[in-house]
Amino acid sequence: MPTTRALAHGFRFAANLVIIASQAPVANLITRFPVFTILIAMNIYLNGEPQQVPDNITAAQLLETLGLTGKRLAMEVNMEIVPRSTFEEFVIHSDDRVEIVHAIGGG
Repeated sequence: MPTTRALAHGFRFAANLVIIASQAPVANLITRFPVFTILIAMNIYLNGEPQQVPDNITAAQLLETLGLTGKRLAMEVNMEIVPRSTFEEFVIHSDDRVEIVHAIGGG
């Protein structure tokens, strides 16, 4: 359970509700939010690992938070390829299994 000390350092996690009490990174996915922003988070599996991400995040936003915008890659959600042309509209849902693979050139 979080304590007052944890709140003083900027974070409080309660179920899937994340309260950010200062401008600080959260789980390496969220860069900066104003003081006392309330963010609803959800759990997904990213390349087989559990990961907490903002609720209603799109494929494009996920790639941006991971620093992968503009990279040559492919995304699969729940064993279905997500066309690059739909990344802006494609919404990731709670418990989705997301696989991201990088294209590697060679001969």
